Amino acid sequence: MNCPKCRLVSPPSAQRCDCGYDFNLNRMERPYIADARLEPGSPAVGVIAGLFGLIGVGLVYALSRSSTTRTSAWIGFALKLVITILILLATK
Repeated sequence: MNCPKCRLVSPPSAQRCDCGYDFNLNRMERPYIADARLEPGSPAVGVIAGLFGLIGVGLVYALSRSSTTRTSAWIGFALKLVITILILLATK
């Protein structure tokens, strides 16, 4: 059986195509294959955000061990970068 939507060849006993087309209802349904995008609130986003947070804290700690003006600028940059990445991960 050929899917009219994606042209995938499925066995005659198939009720739905991988793309989500329902052969019995002759319409599109939700696909079986999930989208690979990271959704806000998903565990993967939490893990990524946590890793960026730990890296950021470690970077700030390492840079704060030195007390030069240049180091202070790097600490500010590191904090802004970590906060920006966390906000982007939370809002996508």
